[in-house]
Amino acid sequence: MPILHKDMRLCISLAGRPSNIGTRFHNFLYDELGLPFVYKAFTTSDIEGAIAGVRALGIRGCSVSMPFKEAVIPLVDSMEPSATAIDSVNTIVNDDGVLTASNTDYEAVARLLADHAVDPASSVLVRGSGGMAKAVVAAIRDAGFEDLTVLARNPTTGRSLADRYGAAWVPEEADAPPADLLVNVTPLGMDGPDAERLAFDRGRV
Repeated sequence: MPILHKDMRLCISLAGRPSNIGTRFHNFLYDELGLPFVYKAFTTSDIEGAIAGVRALGIRGCSVSMPFKEAVIPLVDSMEPSATAIDSVNTIVNDDGVLTASNTDYEAVARLLADHAVDPASSVLVRGSGGMAKAVVAAIRDAGFEDLTVLARNPTTGRSLADRYGAAWVPEEADAPPADLLVNVTPLGMDGPDAERLAFDRGRV
């Protein structure tokens, strides 16, 4: 951890349930890259006051997590296309008091598709219907993919996501058509009780 000094800039996160994961990740990279930043996680019951503080105190940047991803929209000065595409913000950059919002989840998926020259004619199956799934589905659709299916057990969020972006929806994998590209946007396969579970049947790989 670098020694704090007067020229160091503060970056923060605003989340309903802050954790140390982002804090460790950001501060490690700042140190590796020699950036004069320090990162701290926060939560708040006053999102308007928090964003006003970002502006007033010259906080350089802000990560935004649930439940604030939509609440911050009227509080920023401009929205980049990545945030506008899904009406959801996960990053705010402060340039001398001007707050610009973006969604790096959307940007990352769009860049991956472009960098790997994935054929838009490919069929795609996305598992999940949460906030990250919305960014993935929107980026895939905006990249020109038309054969798109959302696999989600929750009929409310699954159907809503599919309808919003003109995709098909299925509640069970057995109902899903074959797909060239599989995308998992659920906790399956991550640490915890679902670490050993596969997001898709082996027969699809």
